[in-house]
Amino acid sequence: MVDAFVQEKVYKFLLVIMLSFIGIKLGQAGYWLPWSLDVALYVLIFYQLGIYFRKYKLLTMVKRCPMCYFLLSPIWAYMIYRGSMEIAVRNYGNYGLVVIGSVSGTLLLYKYADYIVKAFPITSTVLAFIGRITVIVLIIHTLAGGLIGNLVSNKFDSNYMPYMVLSITTQIMLSVIIKFLSDFVRLRIKGFRWPYDMRGMV
Repeated sequence: MVDAFVQEKVYKFLLVIMLSFIGIKLGQAGYWLPWSLDVALYVLIFYQLGIYFRKYKLLTMVKRCPMCYFLLSPIWAYMIYRGSMEIAVRNYGNYGLVVIGSVSGTLLLYKYADYIVKAFPITSTVLAFIGRITVIVLIIHTLAGGLIGNLVSNKFDSNYMPYMVLSITTQIMLSVIIKFLSDFVRLRIKGFRWPYDMRGMV
């Protein structure tokens, strides 16, 4: 809608920021709109920044700049330490800090992903497979994340890193198992036999 009615770049960006703030205020005031439209307004800022980064080839610039590791890491770490955002409960934290920190984190992950692809092709293949099952991971996290967290908390304190690592790993492994089983059933129905070509899983 913004792209359709506003062509001037400056006005478009100002409108996106205004709509983003409106989304924040709606959520904070308790007006949680159907289909989370208030959240959709808020995240327009990230959507627009993504468009600019791609349009002006900023991703390529960041990828080719080794110093970005040292420039972006402290920003991301500071946001993690001081900032917080939980869209599900409309907790948006410090607006500027969250936006800058989120962008810094995204760019760092982009650089890490590029490095992994070049340096560890086998690892990149595994991560690509995991990326393809993100929908299953999301379903597992939504339906069973709390149960898994409770089970893990029996062994590890939920305030420390081992708890988070084990919880996330368990959810990913369950998703991988479900993916294998679903592909096995699907391919058996089509007349294939186990084992099957890994390309049939994607």
